[in-house]
Amino acid sequence: EEFSWRFPEAAVDSGEEGLKMREHAEMNIKNVCEDLDLHYVGNAPAGFINYVYSADAKASTSAYGASLFFYRAQLLEGDTRKILDENKNIQDYAWITAEEISNFVDNVEEDEYWSFASKMLEK
Repeated sequence: EEFSWRFPEAAVDSGEEGLKMREHAEMNIKNVCEDLDLHYVGNAPAGFINYVYSADAKASTSAYGASLFFYRAQLLEGDTRKILDENKNIQDYAWITAEEISNFVDNVEEDEYWSFASKMLEK
């Protein structure tokens, strides 16, 4: 089965509506791998991207699209290898720098998500 590289992401559930955006981001990473000690760089998102759902997704979600907010974090301590052990729905992972994105993603400039992400990471 094909997969595409993405940063960890999760929708905001109705029970999480009281959380600040950064708190939601922190909780999302903890759900992926609870053993990572991260330093988040600032409280505001480093960037965001809006996208329109496909016709099928629009019909199944009753939503036009979504916004993804990105937070910068530095890995201080922790074993990233546990990510695959603890999450059977994750096929692969990589902890990479902005310069290494093109080693994992074909046609970075043509992919809206990675074109934005690579420019955001260069800042």
